[in-house]
Amino acid sequence: MIYRYDSSGDGATAKYTNGKKWITDSGKPTDIVALTADTSLWLRTATGAVLKYTAGKLQPFHISNITPDVTHIGAIISGTSNNIYFLDDEQHRMVITDRDGKMLKQYQYDAATSLTHLSIDKNETTATGVTDDGHIVSFALSK
Repeated sequence: MIYRYDSSGDGATAKYTNGKKWITDSGKPTDIVALTADTSLWLRTATGAVLKYTAGKLQPFHISNITPDVTHIGAIISGTSNNIYFLDDEQHRMVITDRDGKMLKQYQYDAATSLTHLSIDKNETTATGVTDDGHIVSFALSK
C-alpha cells in the first residue's frame, strides 16, 4: 500500500497529516520495484511495465511516436519540467516523454553499456547513470 502525507508549514515548523491511501480506485499494483512522483504516481513493475496513477486512479499510459516500441523500462524519473525520463534497457536508450507518453527525444548509448540507475540534474541538462559494472557515465541533454 502506498500512502501520501501532506504537509503544512515550512522547515522546522512543518507538520504532516495522517497518511491517506494514494491509490483510491480498486487497483492493487504488485511487483513494484521503483516509483517516482509528481502530480501523478509513476510505478515500475519487475517486468518493466509502467503504471501511472493520477488523482488516485490508474490511467492508460503508452509511449507513442517511437520505433521500436519500448518493451522493458529499467528506470523512470519525473522531471521538474513535466518531462518523464525512461531508461529502455533492451534498446540501450533513454527516452524522454511528456506526461501523456508522447516521445519528445531519445538518446542512444553504447550497446556494450548496461545502465542500472539513472538520475537527471535539477536543470534537466545532464543525465547520469550507473553501469552494471559500477562505472558512472554522464551525458548532456539538449533543450
